[in-house]
Amino acid sequence: MSLYDYIENDNDLSNVEVQRLFKKIVTTIKGCFEAGVSHKDIKPENILLFREKSSGQLDIKVIDFGCGEHITSYKGTHTGGTRIYWPPEYIKGGKFLHMPATVWSLGTLLYYMVCRHDPFYTNASICRASPSFPKNVPNLCRDLIVRCFVTVVKSTSYGKIMGTQGSVEVRSVTEKLPPSMDRTRDSQLPVGELAD
Repeated sequence: MSLYDYIENDNDLSNVEVQRLFKKIVTTIKGCFEAGVSHKDIKPENILLFREKSSGQLDIKVIDFGCGEHITSYKGTHTGGTRIYWPPEYIKGGKFLHMPATVWSLGTLLYYMVCRHDPFYTNASICRASPSFPKNVPNLCRDLIVRCFVTVVKSTSYGKIMGTQGSVEVRSVTEKLPPSMDRTRDSQLPVGELAD
């Protein structure tokens, strides 16, 4: 069953489950980047959930690499993916920058996991990048999501951050968010504690 189906069928995810599953998703996407592959369509429908036999806990598999591509530069070479998961820079100028777009999509996915609906539905709302949160969303989780939604203004600055083509550093999933982390100044994927 997909993460989308699981949540739409009124299954609740605790903060602890969201944190554990999101870390697994990020670890998987990190592995893709290390292998030189950008998924380009991260969304709940492309995350399969299953129960681990030994522990009975939910686990994930990332599927549908049909929009993916091999990373040869910081810019993607073709379009694809799901519009409501696209970052503003892609909507405004058609620029798909692998890591910033991935961080944006992961923020959108995390929002869906904790709020049970997508944060944006129109191009205008995506470009505003100001989601509203229910009161029950923990502050650290909100902070992580908001940091994923910082927009990339200049693609050239991202190229300088990346250094060499195709190389991506991703923060260890056990590290806490540094206070100044955002998609414009750091090529590392932010993953911190989600529960207060």
